Amino acid sequence: MSINPITPRTDTVIVLQGDDDEILRDLKAEVDRLEKSKPKKPITARTLADLDPEQDWEADLEAARDRHDAFAEEAKERGVKVILRALGRKTYRDLIAAHPPRDGNEGDKDFGANVDDLQEALVPLCMASPAGSNEERSAFLDSLNEGQFGDLAIRAWQLNIGRTADPTQRLSSADSRTSVATSS
Repeated sequence: MSINPITPRTDTVIVLQGDDDEILRDLKAEVDRLEKSKPKKPITARTLADLDPEQDWEADLEAARDRHDAFAEEAKERGVKVILRALGRKTYRDLIAAHPPRDGNEGDKDFGANVDDLQEALVPLCMASPAGSNEERSAFLDSLNEGQFGDLAIRAWQLNIGRTADPTQRLSSADSRTSVATSS
């Protein structure tokens, strides 16, 4: 019998282009605003329009959701799909050891490594896609803003330290289940 290595965990991150992130946040804020502004039905109706004030609100909300979702799909298509892949545990441990905490830096001390240097090494090593030379990957990563790079770094870190689900764990217990045949 031979033991095969497992397939590494992966995660996909869509890096949005230009102002797509801001536009998407504005569209989401409009949906949130409308969701919070649901009208109350009037006690007495004075006009035909007063009979169902929710009708206009529901149409506005649906239209705002549609605008958000349509733009999100467009932004996703324009964005860059980055696939991150977990490193093996020894490679990850070697990477941590290669970037010891800086003296006097509490964040590094708590994390156990120089967080800034670790991110710079971890993200390119975990990038499975987009494919390219080391220079092309560096140019791509350098073109990201701090938030975009931080998102990739967090996701790469989570892939490497995150726990996996336990397939032997059961949410229901055979002992606690009853059936018509056993519950008399």
